[in-house]
Amino acid sequence: MEAKKTEQFESAGRNAAGLRVLYVGTILPGSTAVQRADALKDLGHQVTTLSTENSNEIVVKPSLPSRVWRRIVGAQDRVGMNAAVLRAMRSETFDVLWIDKGLTVHLKTLRQVRELQPRCRIIGFSPDDMMNPANQSQDFLNGLPLYDHFITSKSY
Repeated sequence: MEAKKTEQFESAGRNAAGLRVLYVGTILPGSTAVQRADALKDLGHQVTTLSTENSNEIVVKPSLPSRVWRRIVGAQDRVGMNAAVLRAMRSETFDVLWIDKGLTVHLKTLRQVRELQPRCRIIGFSPDDMMNPANQSQDFLNGLPLYDHFITSKSY
């Protein structure tokens, strides 16, 4: 089986070390995004992580429901993740940009990723129901057509 795996990577122009993945998500202790990034590493992929959250940041929750707040103010990239994605894309080559629930990933960022690395596949994942307006942002909806695949665990 190992020989078959190696053969698949080589036939795709990659080595047995796996894919180079830029993983964007909530990379904080206890986060399921950390578990998914670790699973990719366990599968033999080279994973670079960027967090959409900062563990030192105090976040004041709005009194309005989050979906209303996001529609008025927009999803906030409080850690400069969009700029960090573009810096990473300019400095290294990636096979996959994995975006875990990309509420704060701007359309402009996804377009620039496509320009910088046209062969990089953009994969989105969310364990939440992203068709529910409470889980959406305008950035997410605008960027969705640029994803090569979007994966969810929800059957509905």
